[in-house]
Amino acid sequence: MEYKETFIQVIVNTLKELSKVDFAYEELDARSQYKSLKEITSQISIYGDDHEGMIILNLDSEFLKYLYYEIGEEELEDDFIIEDFCGELTNILAGKFIEFIDLDITLSLPIINFDPIEYSTIKKNSFNAFHFFNNKGHEFFIFTYLAKTFQNF
Repeated sequence: MEYKETFIQVIVNTLKELSKVDFAYEELDARSQYKSLKEITSQISIYGDDHEGMIILNLDSEFLKYLYYEIGEEELEDDFIIEDFCGELTNILAGKFIEFIDLDITLSLPIINFDPIEYSTIKKNSFNAFHFFNNKGHEFFIFTYLAKTFQNF
């Protein structure tokens, strides 16, 4: 992904801004398929005239609750609030990413899934895979790709 370094910095800086905790990361091997490693998957599509892509957050409810309380939200009443917060987190991270790149792209609404799922990339693109973690034992994964579309006219 051409914008990989920008993407990583956006994630690290945004998480520090939200949680006041530094996150480290390791890049995993690129892959043509995504398979969930944690219980919750939040996916958002990126599309435009010249580009297409996807950002997938894969995390667990404990990490979401940790972030939720770190940003000073009220008491959790039910799991719907966690689902809503997960969608907001995905929107925030994806929105901040597109602020820093010079492309005419749009974001879809996030899709949240609480079951194990798999995705394949389109047109042989590979997902860039990252493992993010902090010194408090929280971890999550992000899979992403952003590629130029091929127009055959």
